[in-house]
Amino acid sequence: MSKELGMHPIIATALANKALNMTEKKPAVTGRTAFDTELEIYNANRKQKRRLNLVKGIGITAGIILTIKGMKKVIKNQTDKDNSPEVQYAKRLRTAMSPSGVWWMPDGTNEKGIMAVAYEIADNPEVSYRDVQNAYKKLYGKPLSEHLESELDTDEYTEFLTVVSDDYNPENDRNRQSYVKYGKPVVTLKEASLYKTKDSYTRDRVIEKNSTFINVITTGRTEPESFWNQKRIELKKIGSNVTRWMNLDDVASISAEVQMPMSKAVQTQLKNKGIKLYKF
Repeated sequence: MSKELGMHPIIATALANKALNMTEKKPAVTGRTAFDTELEIYNANRKQKRRLNLVKGIGITAGIILTIKGMKKVIKNQTDKDNSPEVQYAKRLRTAMSPSGVWWMPDGTNEKGIMAVAYEIADNPEVSYRDVQNAYKKLYGKPLSEHLESELDTDEYTEFLTVVSDDYNPENDRNRQSYVKYGKPVVTLKEASLYKTKDSYTRDRVIEKNSTFINVITTGRTEPESFWNQKRIELKKIGSNVTRWMNLDDVASISAEVQMPMSKAVQTQLKNKGIKLYKF
């Protein structure tokens, strides 16, 4: 055939082999297997699932945050409009503890303002201290006691509690051995002695049985004297820092009715009842 076409035999053979190779389809050699393909698909699906879970998690978190903020805003709006005494007391206590309105700012504490609110709470029969605590927690998200403890020293905090809480339990207060309400006059059960300090054994003054002071109130402090461990109460002259101590066993009653300082009319009533009146 190559002779008939006038083509060299070697060239004719090469062309024939080339034509044969072009007609045969050989599989491409890629080096990949079916397992590799399935693994690639699996990893791609996992990445997509992770992205979806991440987006879903972000959405849920954002929804929770927005819900909490919305609830807080609703509560705040409700309490801002709430003119109930317990809410107003809670706001005033917060202002006294943080006059600037910025809680973290060291702007001082208005201790007198705190005690003024305490007396108003104690004198309001329609409001309990527990009501004020609940209102404070709703307004500011923290217990009132936690903030008071951080702003007042031990004696100030104890004084606050004795004023606002008639059922104050001294056993829960490691700083006090027993409880006497702040700001009340005392009546002696028997002849009683006054001492300048809680551990003094020298009498500063002797008070007759069935007597009271017209210008002296309890401070709320009750401490045991060091020798016999006998409990004594601290008394304070109104309008001054003069204090004296008296044995608790010598006190017949701690009046809850008489308002101090004692008025002339009350003094006359007590005298008519046979109660002797003293001054510091």
